[in-house]
Amino acid sequence: MRTIEDHISVLCTERVEGKRMEDGILLRKLSLTPTTGDDAEEGNTGREASGGKRNVEREASGERSDENGDASGERLMKGSSGGNVREIQTFEELMAVVGTRGRWNLRIILMCSFCSFVVPYSSMSYQFFGATPDHWCKVSELIQANWTQEQIISFAIPVSNLTGKPESCLMHNYNYTAAAFLGYERTMADVTAVRINDKEGEAVIPCLSRIYNTSQHESSVVTEWDLTCERRPLYSTTQAVTQVGMLLGSVTYGYVLDAVGRRRGVLISSVLSIVASFLILAATSVEVYIGLKILYQFLEIGFYVGCLIIAMEVCSPTQRTTVGTLFLLPYTVGYMLIPCICYLVRPWRWLQVAITMPLFYTLIFFWGMPESPRWLIQHGNYVKALEVLKRAATVNRTTLPPDDVLVKAMENIRERETNVESEDENARPRSAKSVVLRAVRTVLMLILTPEVRVRAIVVFYLWAATAMIYYGVSLSAYNISTNIYIYTFLGALFEIPAYLFLWLCVTNQGRRKTLAFLYIFCGISIALLATLLLLHQEAPVVVKVFLSLTSKMAITAAFQLIWFYTTELFSTKFRARATGEASTFCRIGSASSPYINDLLGEAAVWGPSAVFSLAALVAAGLVFILPETTNKKMPQKSQKI
Repeated sequence: MRTIEDHISVLCTERVEGKRMEDGILLRKLSLTPTTGDDAEEGNTGREASGGKRNVEREASGERSDENGDASGERLMKGSSGGNVREIQTFEELMAVVGTRGRWNLRIILMCSFCSFVVPYSSMSYQFFGATPDHWCKVSELIQANWTQEQIISFAIPVSNLTGKPESCLMHNYNYTAAAFLGYERTMADVTAVRINDKEGEAVIPCLSRIYNTSQHESSVVTEWDLTCERRPLYSTTQAVTQVGMLLGSVTYGYVLDAVGRRRGVLISSVLSIVASFLILAATSVEVYIGLKILYQFLEIGFYVGCLIIAMEVCSPTQRTTVGTLFLLPYTVGYMLIPCICYLVRPWRWLQVAITMPLFYTLIFFWGMPESPRWLIQHGNYVKALEVLKRAATVNRTTLPPDDVLVKAMENIRERETNVESEDENARPRSAKSVVLRAVRTVLMLILTPEVRVRAIVVFYLWAATAMIYYGVSLSAYNISTNIYIYTFLGALFEIPAYLFLWLCVTNQGRRKTLAFLYIFCGISIALLATLLLLHQEAPVVVKVFLSLTSKMAITAAFQLIWFYTTELFSTKFRARATGEASTFCRIGSASSPYINDLLGEAAVWGPSAVFSLAALVAAGLVFILPETTNKKMPQKSQKI
């Protein structure tokens, strides 16, 4: 059984040249071994033998066209039945027969990629759900005495020395029962008559509840459950738990998708996500709301990664980078639509309904999504796998060999993977103590292995810092006092040039230089913003937004780059584990960002920017400890790159 990070790292790092992956699958070049010299006749290609040989060589190098690839795959299977080429041993070779660039593959990949459209609705919208209007202490005695809000504020609420506005969490230490009895005019004429001179001599005291200016925002989770002042950490927690849910889902759904199947796991998660999203509407307290948010995010990560795995398994290894990038486009579109939806729908319960509606798209998976043929083969369900492959071949207009040849190929694939898994099972310890020790060694393997220890520590920090900065900058509209709707839309829009810029830089400068440059650029931009907020808070909003969004663009590109850079830094033995554990640190970093923004931001508005800037500049320095991996083969053993 594997976690989700194991699945993703295995699928995203396989190459046609052949790597022995963490799950034991040995991918080999699609090289054919003619034994009779009758390739042209056996393959029914009508080409000369030398031309057929060149096509085979192009297929082995992964540089074939669609037609050549499909023809080579078909010739491979026909040759298998005729006995003049080796039998297929890997799933990638089997998919070459069916076709990996046909309409069936494109339909499945597009259907799966659109599930990422709904992902940002929960993780990037907490500032809209937690809209915080102006507020001040609730003085029940004065409200019951029919004092107006203006009278209460002028009498009971002190003015902040920093902002010149009424304090949000403090009130004068007065005898409000006596003030209510005297009335507003008599009390204001002699305030000393109601002043309390306690032994500590406190002039102001914190209040236990507040009143909100509902003309600014009608209803939010903040106004409903009073999530300000001493309860502000609970508001930050409503965002942090989305990352907790993702982390729990990542750990759990790897086993679920292995046990019940990709399709069934996606369908179960989709239906339960819709149910959980509507259950959030019925939350009666912030604690229940937080619990349901964890549940929803736990389920959402299940159908998202399930779709990603299916898409990866129906394409060729050389297409997986493109497919992974394709998943980013619907995410960005969904991200840009968040402020539009939130602008039109303000009350938080109706907003929850609005962002739940797109989830119904996932119900088309019941009719359009097949089970992964790779999973069916791994579990010995050759009949179902044969049905899926035949349907794919029909849509792709490719010709399959006889059923017995396909079944033999599937048996070969399953035998290879089963043998490796059996070896792993036999190597596992049996006693409880040995199981615990093995678990500890497994978790700490990267740290305990001298040749990768420093590299692992650096990578873990980079993931945590990158996630913290990305979510921190994305959700910092309130700290820089700008329009949250425009800021969020522009933040999503700036992700598109970030990906284009990344592609250009990586192509010309390589991984390490590009990553270091992105961190330095991000760090300097945020440092300038922090300086501006410290020295001149009334600076033009357009300048603050520009500095914030340019840093957002840089950290977005860095976030994408660190994913595939990590897979290239570690050998096959450590690759899946490094990606999985780095993803855990990623969730820790992203979960910390709302606390930095909300709590530190209230104490010092420039504080969050200073933290993010320092984290980015430290990351830039640590990148130079890592080796360059551009145009170098991925290591299969614990060797230096």
